[in-house]
Formats: sequence, C-alpha cells, structure tokens
Amino acid sequence: MSIQDNRVSLGAILTLIGVLALAQNLRLLPVVSEHIVGLTFLLGGAAIFVQGRKGRNRFKFYGGLAAMFIGFGILVDTTNILPEEIIGTAFLWLVASVFLTVHLYKREVYWPLIPAGTLYTVGSGVALEGFRLVHGSTIGALINFGIAATFGYLYSIRNEQNRLEWAKYPALGMLVVSLIVYFSDRHDGIGPIIFSVALILAGIGLIVQTLRAGRQVTSNAQPA
Repeated sequence: MSIQDNRVSLGAILTLIGVLALAQNLRLLPVVSEHIVGLTFLLGGAAIFVQGRKGRNRFKFYGGLAAMFIGFGILVDTTNILPEEIIGTAFLWLVASVFLTVHLYKREVYWPLIPAGTLYTVGSGVALEGFRLVHGSTIGALINFGIAATFGYLYSIRNEQNRLEWAKYPALGMLVVSLIVYFSDRHDGIGPIIFSVALILAGIGLIVQTLRAGRQVTSNAQPA
C-alpha cells in the first residue's frame, strides 16, 4: 500500500469520526462517545490490518486484528444489538485467524490448522448459543463434528510430502463422539450402541487394511 493510499484511508477514517462526533454534539443521531471510540478502534484497526496484510508486516497485521477486536467488543457492549457471547466468538476467531495466518505464510506447515479449525468451531458454537439457535447437547455435537471436519480436511490434502494419513483417525474418532453426544440426549441407551458399532467397524477396517498391506508386500517380494 502506497503512502498516498495510507493518507486516503486515514483521511476517510478521520472524516467519519468527525461526522459522528458532530452528530453527537448536535444531537442529530443517538451516538454516544463509546460508539465513536469503538468505531475508531474498529476502522483504524481495519486500516492497519490491510496495510499489514499487503505489506506482509506481521506487527501491523496482528496489531490491526487486536484493535478491530477491541472496537468490536466496545460496540457490542454499548449497542446491545448483538448478544454478549459474540465478544467471546470474536476473540476465539481472532486467535484462530492468527494460527491460520501462520499456515498461509508457510504452506508447508500444517499443524496450525488444528487449533485454527478447533477455535473457529468453538467460536461458532458460542455464537449459535448466544443467538439461541441451538441448545444443550446439539452444541457439543456440532463442536465435535467441526473438529472432525478439521482433521478430515487435513486428511483430504494428504500427499507423500506432508504425510497426513494419520488425520483420518482423529477425524473418525471425533465423528463418532459427535454422533454419541447428539443421539444420547435424544434416545436412551443409543450411545453405547453407537460406540460398540464404531469399535466393530474400526476392528474390521484394521483387519482389512492389514491383509491388503500383507498381500502387497507378498506380491512385491515375488520374482518377476
């Protein structure tokens, strides 16, 4: 971002803040000082975030994210438009975004996707509960399913270099946990049944995989 673009962004932010301050003084809009402070942090942080992203400046990037979170929290607390749980969601998503950027800067590094996906999932669960869209065990089931989806994504991008074949095991495990949590609250006694079936399928899969590997080794050992 050029110096001219920086000045334009700063000028636009100052103009908007000035308009809001004037509206407050003239009592034209129901704007309070906390709104102006929140917008200042939010818009200023957004400008710094964009600069850091384009210029690959991590200090500006993370500093902009932090300022945006502070501004968002102030606006949520003072406007009462959104539930207060959204502040927790924003914080979890902020931390998740930090982990995600580590992967985006270094594509060969995959471990940050695990905490990123987990925090995005938990933050989404907090938001759904805040808006009273889901309740009880459904939230736990969705969180476990989101974590399973995170490991499922890692498994889907596996190759000989990253060796992410192992990701299928936590993905399947968390999927089973998700099903147990979801159905146990609705049908008594179904949780142990799901767990038992999962163990049976895991055992059969292990046997089949072992037999296939043994046949492949035998075929490779035979002389041409």
